[in-house]
Amino acid sequence: MTPPGSVSVADQAKLISYLQNGGSLYLESVNIAKDYASSSLNGYLGLTFMHDGNDNEVNVLYGNNQPLTEQLEMNYHGGTNAHYNVDRMNTFSGEMLFTCDGDFGRMVINEGENFKVVSSSVIMGAMANGYGLNLKPYLIGEMVNYFLGYDPTTGFNDLSLANHTISNFPNPFSSTTTIHFSVDEPGNVTVELFDAWSRKIKTLKQAFLIPGDYTVVWNATDESGNLVNSGIYYSKMAIGNTVKTNKMILVR
Repeated sequence: MTPPGSVSVADQAKLISYLQNGGSLYLESVNIAKDYASSSLNGYLGLTFMHDGNDNEVNVLYGNNQPLTEQLEMNYHGGTNAHYNVDRMNTFSGEMLFTCDGDFGRMVINEGENFKVVSSSVIMGAMANGYGLNLKPYLIGEMVNYFLGYDPTTGFNDLSLANHTISNFPNPFSSTTTIHFSVDEPGNVTVELFDAWSRKIKTLKQAFLIPGDYTVVWNATDESGNLVNSGIYYSKMAIGNTVKTNKMILVR
């Protein structure tokens, strides 16, 4: 009989085959380390079971991994249901993504030659948005980029020069944000927006500019004036052969 929250032996075999052929997997369960400690699948999860966890033990999650979760700090609201007790775990082959008070491991990343796995004993749905980059859309976006082997900050042939900059404020934002950019030499400047998949969303500026500081406002719409969804977006400034990109987070 399959324990609650675990994957059957037959399905484990399918997952192992999938991972052996270059798959990526995100798996979460409050009993994940205990359920798979002696399974064949655990060779790919890389988990070591430490303890069942105590009542209401997880309140704040602290990021440990560079670059995925370092400096992230997210509140956890497991409530009094199945999230009440959360496995403490360690890893024998991966890296810790999140710990909580007491330095107990809660989320692990494990990467082999042909596979990538993130295993979590905390439930993503119970993680709460905080301030700055401490947001679930940011975390999920970074995780998806990791699984795809994609780094959007270098995906636009970034040939940056120190004197050309681009940023936005506020960030994260909910409705509008002001994009600030500067140029150090006269030239044709283009400021465009892209989503996390490098799909062009909108052109905000296309003009010949002299050296100076400039701003342009984005109201979270696409080229047709439609509101875009919450998520991660990138502003890109291009002048000559120089390209600068900036990550922006929209949370409605």
